[in-house]
Amino acid sequence: MTLRDSQPFSRRALAIFCRAPQRGEVKTRLARDFGDDFALDFYCAMLRDSFALGAALRGFATVFAYFTAENALLQTFWSGPELAQPAGDLGHKIRFCFEELRARGFAQIAVIGSDSPDLPPDFLRAAFEAVQTPHALALGAAHDGGFWGLAANGALPKPIFEGVSWGGSEVAAQIRRNLATQNIALRELAAWRDVDDADDLRALQARLLAPHASPEIAPHTREFLAKFHAISSESMAA
Repeated sequence: MTLRDSQPFSRRALAIFCRAPQRGEVKTRLARDFGDDFALDFYCAMLRDSFALGAALRGFATVFAYFTAENALLQTFWSGPELAQPAGDLGHKIRFCFEELRARGFAQIAVIGSDSPDLPPDFLRAAFEAVQTPHALALGAAHDGGFWGLAANGALPKPIFEGVSWGGSEVAAQIRRNLATQNIALRELAAWRDVDDADDLRALQARLLAPHASPEIAPHTREFLAKFHAISSESMAA
């Protein structure tokens, strides 16, 4: 029996965390190196590719934009279902998302950010595959100690986010320790690199602009980075 057959897509939900694309409010670490305009344009490109990644799952899962309050700015990027983020830290926002989607009848729920534009679609399918059974929990770690995705079948365990230092390099490790102390099983998904700083940006550029890279992967981000690379090269040559 395939995953598609064993669980109707109406029971699966993917939430994409996103900020309203406003100058000075997105990718602030990159803005320090490249400026607010660069950070905004880059984030908009990633946002388009993140939503395209979600749209590709239609028929497999219901996809939600999980947005900050200024949702009107997202209308040019997404026309599908939406959820509004509450105030609070990231842990509170994630828990609220899971609770809200469970209240709407979804069983298998996954959340991702909007800063992994070239995340392979198979990673998302693997996340849902990992949580087919009740109470299953899965984490996709990021290279910087955070995580690119979290999936669960049922309510999130109460201790999962206790004492987590959000934005630090120990986020995934702290989550693992919280679960381990309560003997709560966690399935590990393949790791991926998201984009937070200049090193991440260069790594993404290397992946997307490599000669063998498929032009179908993150096309908006690829186009933006190709233009940026060309401008940077001209500036260095001048």
